[in-house]
Amino acid sequence: ISMKTFTRALAIFLLGSAATFAQQDSDEMRIQWDEVWNDPVFVQKFLRSYGALPDSEPTVDKDEVELFRDLIPLFNENPRVAAARLEQEIEPDSSAAMYYTLATLYFQEQELEKAEEYYKVAIKKHDGYQSAHKNLSIVYLMQGKTVEARAHMHEAIALGEKDGRLFGLLGYTYLAEENYLAAEAAYSQAILLEPENLDWKLGLAKSLLGLEKYQEAHNLFEVLIAQEPSKPEFWRLQVNTYLAMDQPQQAIANLEVLRRMGELRPPSRKLLGDIYMSLEMQDQAIATYQA
Repeated sequence: ISMKTFTRALAIFLLGSAATFAQQDSDEMRIQWDEVWNDPVFVQKFLRSYGALPDSEPTVDKDEVELFRDLIPLFNENPRVAAARLEQEIEPDSSAAMYYTLATLYFQEQELEKAEEYYKVAIKKHDGYQSAHKNLSIVYLMQGKTVEARAHMHEAIALGEKDGRLFGLLGYTYLAEENYLAAEAAYSQAILLEPENLDWKLGLAKSLLGLEKYQEAHNLFEVLIAQEPSKPEFWRLQVNTYLAMDQPQQAIANLEVLRRMGELRPPSRKLLGDIYMSLEMQDQAIATYQA
């Protein structure tokens, strides 16, 4: 019997959990998980599993179907209790889908070590389990294990995954390791699938900076600033493109915008003073250094 029987019911409990990816600062690449379980769109895309992928998802037998029916009310009301009940019922010969569901319940409760353990069992039982590879990659990413995360992202993609967020997170892992070429490719694919996502555009712009493709990076920062002019990171990073293209006056303009926003940090203040000095604007340089 296919897990498709449970798609709608299980979606109810899945709607209560999510992971949000964000890049905090140009000097500090990290994942921000403050709103881990608050994005239902992410859940539907990232944790959807049942019935949508008949060629890569396992099936369950009749007894497991009945067990799931009994547990469905608990999935959303009390996932921790549902996990404990399912863990009592699960056996070594249980289906990969059973282990996957148990892992997802623990994932929802942010018990990452148990989620990792049971996703790995599900994959061992059904190696082509696309959703398990994808979710395990996120578990690893949340634990800071980018190499392990990337391996399972690749597996999910090889199995046919086309989720823009997966490509975006893949780009993040490459960018964090300064593999700018691979990051550019991953972020480009993510933008193709999710063209409105600013995180992916920012990641691509940073990748282009790393590849010294300054004009392309500059053009992308122009798009980002037009969309979100209040974000200081966009103005700050664009300074790099202006300096690389020998346009110090434009760099000054960006830094002065940051000053008015109250976002001009000490290193940026020194940079602004240095640019003024290079242009022989001593009074402005002195005032900036004093500040």
